[in-house]
Amino acid sequence: MTERRDDLLRRVVNAAADGGLARRSLRDLAAQVGTSHRMLIHHFGSRDGLMAAVVESVERDQNQRLGELPEDAAAAIRETWRRTSVPSLWPIERLFFECYARGAQGEPPFARLVPALVEQTLDAVSTRADVAVDEEGRAGARLGLAVIRGLLLDLVATGDRKATGRALELYASMVADRSAARHVPSRPAGPAEAGPHVRRAAGPAEAGPHARGSVGQAEAGLHARGKASRRTRVKRRPVAKSRVR
Repeated sequence: MTERRDDLLRRVVNAAADGGLARRSLRDLAAQVGTSHRMLIHHFGSRDGLMAAVVESVERDQNQRLGELPEDAAAAIRETWRRTSVPSLWPIERLFFECYARGAQGEPPFARLVPALVEQTLDAVSTRADVAVDEEGRAGARLGLAVIRGLLLDLVATGDRKATGRALELYASMVADRSAARHVPSRPAGPAEAGPHVRRAAGPAEAGPHARGSVGQAEAGLHARGKASRRTRVKRRPVAKSRVR
């Protein structure tokens, strides 16, 4: 970028934040930023090129400020929401989603803008210490980006700050719970921690009076069945002899 172009872009970004770009002509915008519409076309090619440049500039600035966020993941999510959900940024957010939607339809120059708006932000987020340098870490970063952008779209479309704020807080709490679970040490319990019943089966002396009573009852049952069996055999002998006779 040239210094003149950078300066013009900064002024256009401020003008977009003041009232958006959706219904403004290049002549109107040029008059507000102190230049001519021909100069804007010279630097940005077209009105659509100017819109894309504004979105790229805002996203680049936000990515550069990621280092200012808290180290804790949940706290960083809450702070990001606090920064991006303020009403003064709603015109910029609406411009962002307009460009995003047109890019999804394949319209130039927005078609090249959409992949960059995702990948560049993910690259910036992935440099944080709380983001794992693997596929799961990048997937988590993508999820967080999708949640925040989705809630911002909900916010600028409905204006419901209370509902979107609650949803964001729910997501941040889920991230906090997941982070806490990862830091809980997990190891198998040793003999001293497992308790006497886990170490070995209790012997008769340790099992208590109810267990001893159960053993005695079982033994008594065996003796009773033995006696019954012998009585049956005694009774059957005469019958067997009478049949032989």
